[in-house]
Amino acid sequence: MKTWRQGAAVLLAGAWALFVNLCNVWLIRPLADDGSVLGVLAGAMLALLWLSCLPPHLRRQAISFTLFCLLLGGGWSALMVKPWLQRLLLGVVMTVGLAVLAWLTGRVARSRLLAAVACLVLANFWLPLDQWTFLTHFAVVYHTRVPFSPVDLPALPLQVVDTGNGGQAVLTLANLRESQQQVLQAATHATDSPTALEEVLRDYGHRYQLLELQAQGGRLRLIPAAAADLRSADPGALFNSVFPFVVVRWQASGQRILQYMVPAAAVDQFARWLLSPGDLPAHVSQLALWLQTEERASWTNTLLAFGVTPAPPSLHVVAGRLTGTSQGHSWSIPVDGNTLVGVGAFTAPGAHEALVLGVNTLQLVSLDRGVVLGTYHGDTDQPLAGDLVIGPLDGSGRDVVFVNSSPARILSFSPAVGWQTVYTAPNPSLRFEASVRFPGDNQPEILTDDPSLVRDSPVRYFTSYTFRNGQLVRNWRVYQTNVVNVQSVQFQPGTPPELALTLYGSGHLLVLRRHDWPVVPSLSVLLAGVMLSGWMYRWQLRRARLHGHSL
Repeated sequence: MKTWRQGAAVLLAGAWALFVNLCNVWLIRPLADDGSVLGVLAGAMLALLWLSCLPPHLRRQAISFTLFCLLLGGGWSALMVKPWLQRLLLGVVMTVGLAVLAWLTGRVARSRLLAAVACLVLANFWLPLDQWTFLTHFAVVYHTRVPFSPVDLPALPLQVVDTGNGGQAVLTLANLRESQQQVLQAATHATDSPTALEEVLRDYGHRYQLLELQAQGGRLRLIPAAAADLRSADPGALFNSVFPFVVVRWQASGQRILQYMVPAAAVDQFARWLLSPGDLPAHVSQLALWLQTEERASWTNTLLAFGVTPAPPSLHVVAGRLTGTSQGHSWSIPVDGNTLVGVGAFTAPGAHEALVLGVNTLQLVSLDRGVVLGTYHGDTDQPLAGDLVIGPLDGSGRDVVFVNSSPARILSFSPAVGWQTVYTAPNPSLRFEASVRFPGDNQPEILTDDPSLVRDSPVRYFTSYTFRNGQLVRNWRVYQTNVVNVQSVQFQPGTPPELALTLYGSGHLLVLRRHDWPVVPSLSVLLAGVMLSGWMYRWQLRRARLHGHSL
């Protein structure tokens, strides 16, 4: 009987370690993040209510063990970004130190400490504590940390491509860990051009390998990208954040596809351009055309080395004309812009239209009639940003343009009225990420990074809205910051869409599947049950003492 009780106590200790960390991530932190001072007071009130349900003779031990679990969970989560050896050494030192403090302050049994350590370490290896916030509205299908340097790119680039089996895959880049011997070997063979040796030495530690996240055997695997899946890929989507300072080169190395960057122009050349601001737009336009040609040629030659011929883009802007084919028609339409943003149905469901971005202009081009339908001109106070998202706003079947300016806004086009702003963000920090229709939804969910309505802070959280009566109505919020590059992907045909995303300034890559489980309400009910049980236990102890006194 004693052994059974000890085993049950150990299991309860492990469960309590997970439970208090879930309460911290799903209840306490959101109250403080979203509720400002009122949220902090509400969190403090919850803590006081929990303390009041503890029997006096167990209070010190319970507080010591709970603090141990919270500090251990957060500590191991922070260590998940460290290299393996450093993570192990620091983790052992931290765990032993916290365990000693828990024993000294609360005389917590070693078996319970070990149970908490085992549960929290395993849970953090499955998914770091900082990413548990996603679990309130998503199942984490895949998570990894890709080698990455924020010095080269602000965030991991993600691009969805079609695969040969009818599904889709996600392309990304991983920093190539090269040894000194590999660099010396590469320098020995750097004879392709007079600057080849200089490029090899300069790019040491800054070369990237193209990887592909795809479904294999019912599981997602991050593997070297297969050249056959890159036939219709857009290389510009993998490095557009470094324009115009560098030109990106691609290279075939064995069965790998590598990427590296070289300066687009000399520093003194950029300095001369800045001295003549009147000619700067023309210089930037010429540089953009040259970069596009150079990078496309490098990409094409790399794929040809694997026997794969890249498919030409169906539509592209060249010399002021939108050129290509759509729905079996060949077009060469004069436009006032140099970048094709994307295609969609902006005027009516089923329409075929293209969006072209120029210098503070946005043109809508009909691919059914071959004409420009309308031009949007940004003003000087709120210039048109190049960070645009195309997607549905409601259930009408028409697309809109989400403009990530400051403040962000939503543009809609109708043949009768032309361009109009249907929504302007109430704060300068809101950012649109994607518009996705999940299974069972009548309306699309507009995914954003949005700050708190109460707290005066530009910190943004991953938030879903639905557009109703001219306003964005919040569906849910995940209290995770720096969510970027949100992509909707179907890894296998016929499956519901999932979200692939990354976190700004890190190498975290996650794939999320939407769910409607009542996670936070269930945890709240469980917490209330724990407190109620504690109060009942205290009441029973008090009755026992009174009964013993009367006897």
